[in-house]
Amino acid sequence: MKIAAFCLLFGIWTLQCSASDTVCYGDLGCFTDAPPWGGTDERPIAHVPQSPEEINVKFFLDTRAEKDVQVSNDDMTALGQTDFDYRRDTKFIIHGFLDNGGIKWLEDMSDAFLAVEDLNVIRVSWPGGSFTVQYAQSSADTQVVGAEVGLFINNIVKEFGGDTKSFHCIGHSLGAQTCGYLGAGVPDKVGRITGLDPAGPYFEGTPNEVRLDSSDADFVDVIHTDAEKLKDFGFGINQVSGIVDFWPNDGIQQPGCDQNAISTIVGIEGIADGTRNFVACNHMRAIHFFIESIGTNCPFTGNECTSYGDYRAGKCLTCPSGKCTSMGYGSIKNKNVILQSDQGHNFLQTAPFSPYCEYMTYVQVTLGSNSDGVSGKLYLTLYGSSSNTEQVQLSDEDVSLELRPSTTFSYVAQYSLFPNGFNKVKLLWEQDEFTVTNQQLTVSCITVWVDFEQKLYSFCGDASQKLNEKTRYSYYTCSQCS
Repeated sequence: MKIAAFCLLFGIWTLQCSASDTVCYGDLGCFTDAPPWGGTDERPIAHVPQSPEEINVKFFLDTRAEKDVQVSNDDMTALGQTDFDYRRDTKFIIHGFLDNGGIKWLEDMSDAFLAVEDLNVIRVSWPGGSFTVQYAQSSADTQVVGAEVGLFINNIVKEFGGDTKSFHCIGHSLGAQTCGYLGAGVPDKVGRITGLDPAGPYFEGTPNEVRLDSSDADFVDVIHTDAEKLKDFGFGINQVSGIVDFWPNDGIQQPGCDQNAISTIVGIEGIADGTRNFVACNHMRAIHFFIESIGTNCPFTGNECTSYGDYRAGKCLTCPSGKCTSMGYGSIKNKNVILQSDQGHNFLQTAPFSPYCEYMTYVQVTLGSNSDGVSGKLYLTLYGSSSNTEQVQLSDEDVSLELRPSTTFSYVAQYSLFPNGFNKVKLLWEQDEFTVTNQQLTVSCITVWVDFEQKLYSFCGDASQKLNEKTRYSYYTCSQCS
């Protein structure tokens, strides 16, 4: 089924040759299919954008007072009769290929924004471009959609006043690339663009003017969730595209996206959404991460690192200025630190299902010199003054450890919550096979590095305390392990 869907979307790349062409659409400007816009290795089929009438861009305003009000980018009098207020920040949300302005995730994101802030939210629909059978044509049409949004912003500022910095464009897939184009029509850059798994085909490897890049707004943050190569059914771009780029779960295969077809297609949101999630689950996951980030207290922190492997090995724990950047809506809070450092590759892990955000810790357990030697697994639970986490295995699933005396075991452990007043851990171990003699461990030290706090906690062990298998033992914070 995935192969059939892939062929439907991208099997349109047959060779065709034509002379370069240019079209002009009034205030929106002129557009060409000459290189680098077409006729290149990255864009083998050249298309000029369709006309605005064919693309059929529509805008729908949501505020706390009224929802789903259709507005126009060239009728400011009518806009002034709505609840739109230029003194509020304004969010434009733009969908991608084969979506439209009525898709549920657009409404979910709008609702999430309005639940936490008094804003103007404008959902952008472009069904005449996004529902074409030729992806290459849709890619070209994003230029006109971006110009339409840019015209809207210019007219708002001209008619009502305000600052272009108060505008934030959020786009998924081709919508993310669309956000990159709106900046060309705005004399002063917009405040922020958020790219949710920006489309890769026809954009990866192209010059900056063709794709979303860090210069398109004062702040550009990007979440990559489907950066696999197109031949392996990856729809996102495998290229740094913002001032700060996040690569959750290496930005390729998202946990929870390997479910069977029936359970995924017949989902709680209906067959249409379920089918989309099955075909493009990794690609859609960036949307869900961002929506969750709007209202959660969980920090979604990412860590700068050269590779996901180094991140998983605990080699990239320290964040610039002692503050890690949050993926999603809160990333801009760390803007000043981000602008002073290269944060093109921020890695983090997430849960397979909502809530997706997890708390990263780096745990080290040092066994005592009088421990018995045995093969087995270690588990750790974190405790605070009134709550505790789930028990987490300190190795990958089905991976056993060679538990030997005076040996330190390290692991990046993810927890679904973090307890207030963290002051205690409980350790449990179990061995792989039955042994005639009763094996016991001792612990000299446990340390837990809490990533979002950028803080190390130490828990002192007791060499005289013998730990029996499958029993939880408590350890309390101490100033430093001896």
